Amino acid sequence: APAVPPSGTKPVAANNTAAPATSSRRPKAKKATAKRTTTAAVDPRFENGPLAVIDADADGQVSAYCVGGLVLDVPAS
Repeated sequence: APAVPPSGTKPVAANNTAAPATSSRRPKAKKATAKRTTTAAVDPRFENGPLAVIDADADGQVSAYCVGGLVLDVPAS
């Protein structure tokens, strides 16, 4: 006859000591955290950024590359 546990006791589950099966799936990607950048104090005179970039060639020609694609000759020496 099968053994019957005494009344009032609960059966105990067997401890499974085997390691879990390894998955072939890739691990979850880490979420990128936004880094806070510190903004330098903005001079109110230049709140829209540079209006022109000055460039000097090897032969001494100086040009100003302006906003909107405008290129100017700069009379500088």
